[in-house]
Amino acid sequence: MNFKRSTFALVSSIVVLTLSTASTASAQTNVALVDIGKVFETHPHFSQQLDQLKTQADQFKASTQQLQQQFMAKAEELNQFNKNSEEYRQMEAKLAQESAEMEVEQRSKMRDLLTAEARLHFDTYNEIQQYISQYCQERGIQLVIRYDSQPMNQDDPASIMQRVNSGVIFNRPGKDITEKIIERILQVRNAANPSGTTNR
Repeated sequence: MNFKRSTFALVSSIVVLTLSTASTASAQTNVALVDIGKVFETHPHFSQQLDQLKTQADQFKASTQQLQQQFMAKAEELNQFNKNSEEYRQMEAKLAQESAEMEVEQRSKMRDLLTAEARLHFDTYNEIQQYISQYCQERGIQLVIRYDSQPMNQDDPASIMQRVNSGVIFNRPGKDITEKIIERILQVRNAANPSGTTNR
């Protein structure tokens, strides 16, 4: 009787182990890879909005440099007056106030640009995540791992270290769903904007 129980327990353990191994193997096969950076780069709305933000940043930089040159010119004019005169003190106080106001305005503008860029990344990432989630649910994919699909460049140290530190060492062909996600995003956006224009 004890022998039968031991045999049954052993067989049960083998069955459980086999099912567990099969389940683990099945879960491992339902894994996909996606290059989020590439999806961002090819996203039409993201690229357009990012270009607009870069243009605003360049304009802000040029405007700031112009204001700084004007301020330096006024500071040079200040040297023409006697430092002990009332006129010098009034002009010096005015320049200090203008400098403080300019600094506050520049910080506010820079903060607005950074916030807008962060918001753009946030909204685009959430949209991409929704496409990936929908695609994976349709195909029974249980896990998606982010990776960089760019080949390693032996002449670029940054490229080498990025690949060395990558969490993906090997993947079978067909596991990369990046192009599928890009294709789906473009299809949906083209259907929503037949004329090819992008809503702003």
